[in-house]
Amino acid sequence: MSITKNHHPAAAPAAMNLDRVDLSAFLGNNPNLAVVLGKTVREQRESERLTLAQVSRRSGFHIEVLKLIEEGVWIPNDEEVMVLAKALNCHWIQLSFLAFAADEQRQPRFTERRKL
Repeated sequence: MSITKNHHPAAAPAAMNLDRVDLSAFLGNNPNLAVVLGKTVREQRESERLTLAQVSRRSGFHIEVLKLIEEGVWIPNDEEVMVLAKALNCHWIQLSFLAFAADEQRQPRFTERRKL
């Protein structure tokens, strides 16, 4: 899955056609949407031929934070998604949907307190 922009100079970034995207190949039975988001960010960065350092300069994110996003550890909030999308030359809604879904899917860190 890749978010690509239309390479016509006057055109806005192209929208991802979700009808043609088959996520089952890498999602399996238990999809981790944070990982899908990270993979999508990495593929978009690579399709734009950008390094982590270049995206860091464009977005203001520290390189380590970008690595955490690409690894599916850090889920960016709405403001961060907009900044990241601009740095990656893609439309923010494409990343926002995955970020929202990943955040909704996230399990609480502790389900119950440990009794001493």
